[in-house]
Amino acid sequence: MRRAASPHMTVAALSHAGGKRTNNEDRYSVTPFLHKATRTPSLLAIVADGIGGHVAGEVASQLTVDAIVRAIAAGDGHDPVTQLRSAVVEAAHAVAAAAQQTPEHHGMGSTVVAVWILGDRLHTAYVGDSRIYLLRERELHQLTTDHTWVQEAIEHEIISPDEARSHPHAHVLRRAIGSPQAPEPDMRIRLSSAAGVLPSEANQGLRLQPSDRILLCSDGLTDLVQNREIQELLAQHSPDQAVRKLVDLALARGGHDNVTVVVLAPRRPGLLRSPWIVLAGLGFGLLTVAAIVTALVITLRMGLWSLPWAVPTPTTSAAGSETFSPQLALTPTPFPPLASGTSAGLPLAATPTSTPIPLATIGPLPTTFP
Repeated sequence: MRRAASPHMTVAALSHAGGKRTNNEDRYSVTPFLHKATRTPSLLAIVADGIGGHVAGEVASQLTVDAIVRAIAAGDGHDPVTQLRSAVVEAAHAVAAAAQQTPEHHGMGSTVVAVWILGDRLHTAYVGDSRIYLLRERELHQLTTDHTWVQEAIEHEIISPDEARSHPHAHVLRRAIGSPQAPEPDMRIRLSSAAGVLPSEANQGLRLQPSDRILLCSDGLTDLVQNREIQELLAQHSPDQAVRKLVDLALARGGHDNVTVVVLAPRRPGLLRSPWIVLAGLGFGLLTVAAIVTALVITLRMGLWSLPWAVPTPTTSAAGSETFSPQLALTPTPFPPLASGTSAGLPLAATPTSTPIPLATIGPLPTTFP
């Protein structure tokens, strides 16, 4: 993959340390790529939430983001699901190795959500409790499943979703980047909470629609802002406005954690967004007009089309046969002859000339362009 100058999607992102922390351990990245062979544009978006406190958390999240971007850049995009899965595993190995090498970094780790959009096809991978949402036709879908103790308790009907929000084990992770044994990245794209593992993984490569919105976030948002509120703000506002309003809402409710939000939206199709299409269309239009004008001129000069103001006048060819040539209708009509021995003071009747009156030279037809 080759780095691109600009993304092919609309991007809005904001990260805030929160209202009670001075250090922001969240990291995010939005990187545009271009497929070297097919020239297909792609966009890689990542949000990582560091674990470990002090400097260690932000080190882990930064290592995670950098490792995934580096792995995707080194690939060819032929098998995006496998490549994305491998990139997350590489990030896990990088964080675990760094934690072993530096004593003050022992125990550091990170959550991660990664979205890779190739053209209009969505691919995801994630570990931990950061989330990915899809807003489609004003309905919000949580594509990820938290890797937490309380989520497993919900699935086993031990506690309810409402109880999970305030449960003392709400942030106990079951998978994280940086653990001694590399976690298995979750490749499910869950469009329905009732979907099983295999049907959800089959959603990889989901085709995006023009009105879709993709949201990536750390748990600093979802701890304080409910899904229905995310849905309303995404549906009612532009990506830039939605990002700002979501972060502001989390901060207004205490902002006890770092808050990071990234929103991606397909660009709506339009000629003005593609200058090459505009130029190609103009060029085709000019060639078409030129071809029509050339055909008209050739037709006129070869006599294949009579002018509307011309009338056929008989002439004699070299062989003596009678032929017709287009003549301008300017030959005066003779007056009728007077009776013998009378005079009315009128001029003598004009004698029609037998010499054809030549046509005026016809130049190129005028052309206009819209």
